[in-house]
Amino acid sequence: MPKSGAITGTMALLAVLLAWPGDARAGGTHFLVEGQVSGLLTDTTDFGQASTLVLGFGGKLRRVPLFRFYLTAQVGYDWFDTARARAAAEARIRQDDLLYTFGPRIYLAFTNRARLYFDLMLGGYWGRSEWRVNGLETYRTEDQGLAFVAGFGFQYRLLRALSLGLRFDRCEFTGRLHRRNLSAFLGFPETKSEALLGRMRLGLTLTAHF
Repeated sequence: MPKSGAITGTMALLAVLLAWPGDARAGGTHFLVEGQVSGLLTDTTDFGQASTLVLGFGGKLRRVPLFRFYLTAQVGYDWFDTARARAAAEARIRQDDLLYTFGPRIYLAFTNRARLYFDLMLGGYWGRSEWRVNGLETYRTEDQGLAFVAGFGFQYRLLRALSLGLRFDRCEFTGRLHRRNLSAFLGFPETKSEALLGRMRLGLTLTAHF
């Protein structure tokens, strides 16, 4: 009986969601709060994780009703572990980056519930590298610089106030001079492009609209 009740409840919820008109082009909301959980891949093929919080304000463009324009602020935390090796030594490296960026997001509401969006973000980052050489000595360095993020995503409006989505973006950075100098000092020299740690991120999003 409990099992059949759960199935009935689930079917009823699905029926409500499917029946809800959910017109993303009518009414309108002006604020969004979004959480993102992503996997990342750096240009040096290191895998890691990322989490991002997005706050936005905006609304419809009157002359082009299918579009929405938002100004957003994003704060993200990326981290990953990697290793470097040479003849007689190995370094285990932990990289942590805090990103803070700002920029526009443009939505295209091409059906009642489905949307595509694109955003361009510019801001900064603070990064910390921890190098553990041969499991004994630990060295740390910090860097700051500019961060540029270009992304696009898809959202499905489960409810008028809630969307589930998928997002992909590309992150580029400036600086990382301290990390590059430390890698050379320890005997694991990185090129400029390797030290910048550009990356791609792909993840799930949950967005509240109000």
